[in-house]
Amino acid sequence: MASEVFSESIEEARRNDTGAYASVEAAINQGHRRCRVRGDHMTSHNRGGYFGDHQTSNGALSGSGSLTVGPWAGVSFVAQVGSGFRDATVSDRYYRGPTGRATSPATRT
Repeated sequence: MASEVFSESIEEARRNDTGAYASVEAAINQGHRRCRVRGDHMTSHNRGGYFGDHQTSNGALSGSGSLTVGPWAGVSFVAQVGSGFRDATVSDRYYRGPTGRATSPATRT
């Protein structure tokens, strides 16, 4: 005798990202420099499903900068640095099943 049990992993989930971005560029003697900064605030929530009601809120600043110099006509050198911010997706956080990614502690079984 076979039976089937249905368990909905994600009933209703949502993720919102609010961000602000600024960039400044300035000329120098034989090149230019550029600086960028970004601020993010992410919220996610889940209602129902396997994990029940759960919500998170995270924020961070990230940025990048570059310096370009061209000591000779037609030749330039560029140096860049940067950082980033990643927040788990809705399926990372709240999905449970055979193909679930289970990267956050809330989703580990």
